[in-house]
Order: sequence, then structure tokens, then C-alpha cells
Amino acid sequence: MQPEKKKCRGCHSNVPKGRSSWCSNKCYDTYEPRRVRWFCQERDKFICYHCGVDAEKMRKRYEHACKWETPIQYSYFCDGVFQREQYDHAVKISLRHERRWREAAKKRITTLRAAGWPNHACRDWWEMDHVAPFSESGLTILENVRTLCVVCHKKRTKKWHADRKQPNSQEALL
Repeated sequence: MQPEKKKCRGCHSNVPKGRSSWCSNKCYDTYEPRRVRWFCQERDKFICYHCGVDAEKMRKRYEHACKWETPIQYSYFCDGVFQREQYDHAVKISLRHERRWREAAKKRITTLRAAGWPNHACRDWWEMDHVAPFSESGLTILENVRTLCVVCHKKRTKKWHADRKQPNSQEALL
């Protein structure tokens, strides 16, 4: 009895000798989820399909709102001499503005969280959404995915789950 030939993870054809999961690089680029996500990101440039928000710009704003930087000492060296008076003056101005900046940043962050945005900047603020859902035989290929911001993806998923719970009108007649 011959061992069963491996099938390609994408197109389900036989995998040639020397390859383990994919029959070709083209098949890998077309069907492998991380590659599809990368191509989707390159195509859509983090712009949400529904609301048009630039999710990456929103993430960077959040990241900026969480950071406050005081003046950097080494920028106050001139010809090897530390300019103490200028640095102290810059720090004094910086501390005066920091309080106002922190209050404004706190309001911005609270507003973003209330709207449904993530609580941290380390994760992506965009989602790769399947037009035809994966659970309904939708393929993970570039033609079937689009970029949605986290907020729109939550709304769409919630709506999709609600629609799935609704009985079909034909089933109700039976």
C-alpha cells in the first residue's frame, strides 16, 4: 500500500516532492492567511471599508496620547558645555504644559474607549473581514477580504450573529 500523497493546503492538488504543505509559491501567497492579511493591508492601507477611518493613524494618535516626553538633556549641549539655564527653562515650560496635555489626553483616550477602540496601542486597530464568512465556506483569499476598523468589525460581527439567530422565512413556513 502506497502512502497517501499530501494535498496542498490551498488548492488541494498534490504537493510536489520537496514541498511540505503548498504546491507552489503562488498558491502560498493566495491562500495562506498571514500572507492574505499582509496583502490586504498593502491594498487597503489600513482604511476601513465601511467608515473610511485610517485605523493605523488612530492607533498612532492613541500611542501619542499616552506618552509625554520632557526635554532631552543632550540636545542642550553646545560645544561640549551643558546649557543649564536654557534646559531648566525648557523643563519649567514643559511641566507647565504637561498638566494641560495630560488632561486633554485623558479625555481623548476616554472618548476612544467609549467608542469601542482598543485599550492599548500594541495591537492592530484594524481587522481583516471576510465578505463571505469563513464559516459559510468563504475562502481566505484577497478577493474575499477587506479592511475594517475594530469598531466596524465588532458591529458587523454582532449583526451577522443576530442574522444567523433569526430563522429563515422558508423554515418558519414549514
